[in-house]
Amino acid sequence: MGAQIDLPQGYGPYCFRIHGQIYHRIGPLHPESEQRAQFGQLYILDSSLALKERMGNVANENCNETTMRKLGDIMKNISPFAAAFKMMHEVEEEEIDRAKKEKRASPPLRMIFDIDHRIHDRRLYNLPTANEVAAVFVGEDNEV
Repeated sequence: MGAQIDLPQGYGPYCFRIHGQIYHRIGPLHPESEQRAQFGQLYILDSSLALKERMGNVANENCNETTMRKLGDIMKNISPFAAAFKMMHEVEEEEIDRAKKEKRASPPLRMIFDIDHRIHDRRLYNLPTANEVAAVFVGEDNEV
């Protein structure tokens, strides 16, 4: 990456720090075959399917299903990241349909979040002036 990477110790989502800025890596939009959907992959599913996946996770076996349903609904309604995953799923479906009509292969898509793209001096921490999330959808050969 061309930078000294400082990996935090402990459990939780994979993240790393470069020059004081925390970055997170997200996994694929869809789980590998024979794997259950997890993390952001749950936000592209229908609410009832996402709840079924969450409740099927061994770590959640003692959780209350009603509480899990309510928490899932809250996350879908307030999280800009959940909305971006849902929108990415729609973009993916549109691209697959377009590729079928044009009789070509659908290019791989990637999603990149830019939390605060207005910071000009990356050495300083500037307080955000609004809650904004930018998501860029990238196709083949890094096309944006």
